[in-house]
Amino acid sequence: MESTNLDNEIVESNKEIIEDMSIVLSENIKTYSRDWTVETIYNQIKQGNIELNPKFQRRNAWTDEKRSRLIESLILKLPVPSIVLAESHTEKNKFVVLDGKQRLLTIAGFIDHEKYKYWDKPILRDLRLKPSLNGMTVELLSQEVNNDNNRAFQNSDIRCTVVFNQSTDDILYEIFYRLNSGAVPLSMQELRQSLRKGDFSDFLMESTESIGPLHKVLGIDQPDKRLIDAEILLKYISNRYSLIDYSGNLKRFLDDNLVKLNKNWESKSSYIKELLTQFDVGIVRLVNIIGNENVGRYSGESRFNRNVFDVQIFYFSQLLDVDINSVNNSKYIEGFKELSKSNSEFRKSLTSSTNTKKNFTTRFECFRTLINDSYDKDFPQILVPESNE
Repeated sequence: MESTNLDNEIVESNKEIIEDMSIVLSENIKTYSRDWTVETIYNQIKQGNIELNPKFQRRNAWTDEKRSRLIESLILKLPVPSIVLAESHTEKNKFVVLDGKQRLLTIAGFIDHEKYKYWDKPILRDLRLKPSLNGMTVELLSQEVNNDNNRAFQNSDIRCTVVFNQSTDDILYEIFYRLNSGAVPLSMQELRQSLRKGDFSDFLMESTESIGPLHKVLGIDQPDKRLIDAEILLKYISNRYSLIDYSGNLKRFLDDNLVKLNKNWESKSSYIKELLTQFDVGIVRLVNIIGNENVGRYSGESRFNRNVFDVQIFYFSQLLDVDINSVNNSKYIEGFKELSKSNSEFRKSLTSSTNTKKNFTTRFECFRTLINDSYDKDFPQILVPESNE
């Protein structure tokens, strides 16, 4: 998949998350900015006060050349972009990163590359302003002959802005959204992972670290740096686990399921791992039936659409091997073409800003009927639209 298509999916998903939020700004929200030295910042990271989730650093990969330029800029006292942190409202004096995670990982990985395996090789390279630093490691920088450069690095200031006293996470999502609305958008899943740590959160990352059927459908050959693969998996598991509880607020639905499954991981882990197996099997079935290029697409649209994929994988992950044959597959293919072309309500339910309870119900009901008719199944109705929608 072209990166612009993936970017478009992230932009639309982020918009839906933001539209789901009800933010009440409080006068108690405080921000302050101050200059922290590299030494101070690293000590905060080392003590675990700044959450970087070091188990999954390679998701946030810069190149070593870009990392080297940041270290060079710090040694030369050149301006670097500021860091934006937010104090967790559940853990005092603990901070999540709203902007600047790559810079923090670059610094931590250069100083302690055994713990923070972020660099490919923690050696400065391709520097133009101070080429004498090329080939320098933190060990070499620490030698007495390089005292001046090492002192300059350790004492270099970075402006840090910290958000305090927010009563809910919603304001953090809003700030994250505004800070990361640039040319390369980041998905809200990155912030969600930082705010809601636990065994299930780790499972989502671990399960998408290796290239699997989902990555092939998305057209990417490595784990997604914006965590779109983890977010898609979270939504699938949430749908299978508690779709009946969906109220029309996608952010709350995903957040709540992440919290519940982190809390109940010990009792639910076997079930969730089985859902993952069914997820992969369902994608392979879809690819074999309609082709890799058609998964997550509907008639007249070439762009991957997560709403199409959601309903496809929800039901195809629950079909049995005995259900899959050429006759049933042909019924499905023709039926989906007709549904996509002729049912305006179904098409409307697939477009942007679609995650109201009514639209969610429409696409699941239409697709449920199609699957039952095509594969002679009896999947029950799951969602009932509210009468006032």
